[in-house]
Amino acid sequence: MYLHHVREVTPEWVARATGGRLHPGGKPVRDLHWDSRETTPGSLFVALPGKRVHGREYVDEARAKGAHLVLSDRPGPATVEVADTHQALLRLGRALRELFPGQVVAVGGSSGKTTTKEALAQGLGFPAPPGNQNTAPPLARFLLRLDPQAPGCVVELGVDRVGEMAELMGLARPHLAVLTALGEEHLEAFGSLQGVVEEEAGLLSAPQALVSLQAAEVLERFGLGRGLPTYGFGEATFRGEDLRLLLHESRFRYGALEVHIPYPGIGPALAALAALGVAEMLGLDPKEVAERLAHLVLPPGRMERREKDGVVFLNDAYNANPLSV
Repeated sequence: MYLHHVREVTPEWVARATGGRLHPGGKPVRDLHWDSRETTPGSLFVALPGKRVHGREYVDEARAKGAHLVLSDRPGPATVEVADTHQALLRLGRALRELFPGQVVAVGGSSGKTTTKEALAQGLGFPAPPGNQNTAPPLARFLLRLDPQAPGCVVELGVDRVGEMAELMGLARPHLAVLTALGEEHLEAFGSLQGVVEEEAGLLSAPQALVSLQAAEVLERFGLGRGLPTYGFGEATFRGEDLRLLLHESRFRYGALEVHIPYPGIGPALAALAALGVAEMLGLDPKEVAERLAHLVLPPGRMERREKDGVVFLNDAYNANPLSV
């Protein structure tokens, strides 16, 4: 579910939320962008530092495309001036999060995040960001556009540097977090599996957490996560049984329910099982979730079925870290 609510926030509100200095000329904003090429009329342009160039170099282009307000570390017309635009964006995201009264479910892990996020969102009937938009800028944009009447939402949290999970958890403040899997990823930043585990384990600071059996096993090796509820096809708190991985679909039993997923492979089946477990933890009806999961639609590159000259190909090449392969 990607429907968004049209909310406008004033320049004064943005200045208060970010702790910035407001320069005159701005108008209320209803969208947020950090890439000047994608800026739309009526949006806030956030001038973030990049690897090779700073976003402040593209402020004029963003204004020409209709940006109503700029968040920058330099003064200018219609600008909220701050010392650090990244930190200001995090403060803005936290303020937007405070406007949402519903349940927030966060998903993280070394692999399977987007598939699980989709199963949760579609199974629970909650809005979520499209694709794998799992860093601070798109999360802040999602929260700006999130309908406050929605019963809940699902967000994906992705990390590739030390300390990023703490930032994202502070922004999203989920009521419940799901840890999908733990394995080697972004070792240039984390150095080792232990570094990965310590960073991803920041998810477990949520009031409630659910972890896969695989993640629970890795956490235990490092003395973390003991006693957390688990999901999986084995001795788990939320257990799937009689798993059948067929050419075009997957089926399994969840208690008295027969669950059907229109994708082959263990990944979508585990994602569906996570959604059923979260439903129970939130007090929702797993039968309704199972009915919605029968119509699950995943983004490209996740068990995507293609047929050519009578040969069926499964494109599951989006993620290529060792655990995914």
